[in-house]
Amino acid sequence: MSYDLFFQCRDGTYDRAKFFEYFQGREWYKVQGSQAWYENEDTGAYFSFELSDPSEEGGAEHFSVSLNVNFFRPSCFIAEVETEVMAFVHRFDMIAVDPQIGGMGDGEYQRELLIAGWNQGNEFAFSTFLKDPEHRTKPLSMPSAKLGEIWAWNRGRKARQARSGNLKFVPRISFIRLDQDVSSAAVWTDGIPSVIPPVDQLIVVRQELAPRRLFRRVKDRSLLAWRDAQPIFDRYGSKQSDGAISLDYDRPPDEIVRFIRSLRAGNPEISIVSADQVLDRELVEKYSL
Repeated sequence: MSYDLFFQCRDGTYDRAKFFEYFQGREWYKVQGSQAWYENEDTGAYFSFELSDPSEEGGAEHFSVSLNVNFFRPSCFIAEVETEVMAFVHRFDMIAVDPQIGGMGDGEYQRELLIAGWNQGNEFAFSTFLKDPEHRTKPLSMPSAKLGEIWAWNRGRKARQARSGNLKFVPRISFIRLDQDVSSAAVWTDGIPSVIPPVDQLIVVRQELAPRRLFRRVKDRSLLAWRDAQPIFDRYGSKQSDGAISLDYDRPPDEIVRFIRSLRAGNPEISIVSADQVLDRELVEKYSL
């Protein structure tokens, strides 16, 4: 199940090469055959544009480009899709052809109707898929507001890293399976200066601070709950408006070095969960009754 939207050039022209050039020069796109695939490695959002071939029967007569967005996905994804669609429509002065019931019809592209239409279809997909016993086996979920905050952090991570330069590392928020549930997590290596997002768990990677085994250091990692790191963050960091902690030092202080070295040694099995598999809890609970 997916949401499909079609586009035509307002003036009737269609230069397929210019469309390919546009997508090839834009971040996160990969052109394969007649498709431009978007997949953001930071947020996990993905969708595709299909470019029609004018030489094929009926190709350019009906539409130039089509958009395909999957359903049964976290609702925050559509915000990212819409920003890309808006940029595309403005760049090529496109009009929309919307076959969805209650959609925007034929004419001007309307962002609010794309979002509303996809959300409606996405909720219908939840109601359908969660009737299937295969999908009702405890799908992973988080509250919509939390998913939105994680998406916003990851969406802005590269810009935040650019502002921080080489002084502090800005990690991406990932999802990990923990105790049959899903938790948010971020990597913190050797206590390096970082801007650490508010997450459930920290994946503390120890390289220089790894324990010695048989006269050498063996890289390992440890899971550290945010609440257990909070006291040391309070002493050496400053809290940002979004709850992130900016660690205010150039190199790890002795107390942080000792703290990291004191963590339990080992390499816990950490199962990373892709962002598209963590669904809105409100919709899961609504249709799992």
